[in-house]
Amino acid sequence: MQQLVFNPDDLQSVKDLISEYTKFPEILFGEDQQGNFITTQINAENITIKTLQKNQRTRVNVYWLDGTREEFYEK
Repeated sequence: MQQLVFNPDDLQSVKDLISEYTKFPEILFGEDQQGNFITTQINAENITIKTLQKNQRTRVNVYWLDGTREEFYEK
């Protein structure tokens, strides 16, 4: 099983992964370190990670190429 590892706190790590977005044409599925189900989508402008938390809410983190970050929740 392959693992996708990047440091969202390191802008260069985010930029490096975004620069390789063509290697990831589909949504990636997996688990985070706490065992929550996650999906990761990488495109030319950002990385979007959706985490289904144990409280049944979905946390969405978006990491943009310019270093901007967003976090919001979906029900």
